[in-house]
Amino acid sequence: MKLKRLQKNKGSALIWSILLMMVFSLFALAIAFLIQFNNNHSMRSVNLIRARQIAEAGIELGYATLTSQSESNSYQMVIKELTAAQLPKSHSTDIIVDSKPIGHFDATISIDLTDPGITWIVVTSQGNVKNSNLIVERVLKINKDNIKDIQRYEKIHE
Repeated sequence: MKLKRLQKNKGSALIWSILLMMVFSLFALAIAFLIQFNNNHSMRSVNLIRARQIAEAGIELGYATLTSQSESNSYQMVIKELTAAQLPKSHSTDIIVDSKPIGHFDATISIDLTDPGITWIVVTSQGNVKNSNLIVERVLKINKDNIKDIQRYEKIHE
């Protein structure tokens, strides 16, 4: 009697072991997918932070250019004396850390006359990280007539 019962269930252990292997394989595949997703997300976050810092370096360079040109230490005079004929001015720099290029920025100083009655000195910097298509554009706008009126914003391009 027991022999007949065992013969009926003869291949069930093999089927159960194959099903368990499939379930474990699916778990392993899901874990591998999550690890890859988290790795890509972390790398994007690191590149975004680096691109922001590189773009900010361009903004700081442009601002330093505007504020250091006057011998009288009154950068308000430098900004007030800027004309559209003197601008735009551009500068590009590779960012090198430990003798390795990690990124690049393009900075431009220009004049914006789109707001009625307000002349803006605009410092724009686009920073990108080597081997990444992520570009961060930072903009600093200074009111030519009121240098305490400053606007900042950023755009991310992928």
